[in-house]
Amino acid sequence: MVRETRHSATPLTYATIYGKLKTRFQAGSYNEIADSRFDELMAWLREALNNSTNGEAPEQGSLF
Repeated sequence: MVRETRHSATPLTYATIYGKLKTRFQAGSYNEIADSRFDELMAWLREALNNSTNGEAPEQGSLF
């Protein structure tokens, strides 16, 4: 996520993402977030990336 946003107007850094994640999920570490909230966490991360890249998230090409 950090790599994809380094050239955007508001690049995300690991510290920024982690700080917002800690606040949003009220957790001191990733491992404190319940497994049952995984889908919510992934949706939040996708939204953060989408907002930072103005809706143009990078596409994963074929690996083969």
